[in-house]
Amino acid sequence: TIGATPSPETHQGVVDAAIGKGGVSAASDGRVPHAHFESAAEAIGVLQRAGVIVWACDFCEDAVTLNKALDELTEARGGHSRLPAIALVMGNERMGVSCRNLCDRVIYIPVFKNRPLRVDVAAGQAAFFVADRWAGPKSSLAHRPATVARLGELLGLSK
Repeated sequence: TIGATPSPETHQGVVDAAIGKGGVSAASDGRVPHAHFESAAEAIGVLQRAGVIVWACDFCEDAVTLNKALDELTEARGGHSRLPAIALVMGNERMGVSCRNLCDRVIYIPVFKNRPLRVDVAAGQAAFFVADRWAGPKSSLAHRPATVARLGELLGLSK
């Protein structure tokens, strides 16, 4: 999370909303790593220094479709279906991503008649497509828990 965005560590309501009735959220029990930064620039810098590719999800002149970016990345890696770690930076519906110039690439999700998506919907779609492509062949699903652990290592959150 960035800036004033509520986080599991500072706002019990975030944990309560994630848990729902009688359940336990993945974030609250430590399965999903979380880090809080004062600014997007700080977060992007930490990720890039850790070797994570950072893409801004925004609709602008120099943006390419998410699928094209994923195809190009796969091709650049010699056709390997398992991609390196990718972080998606989401802005808001009105102002977009203010720090897109710090990101490695700007991508967008094509939509019918260029109607904008809500940021939560766009984040879910983008994360799904990146994770699906990143996982590689469906037979390799067993490595996904290790992926979450690796994210924690990249962010320096390993226990």
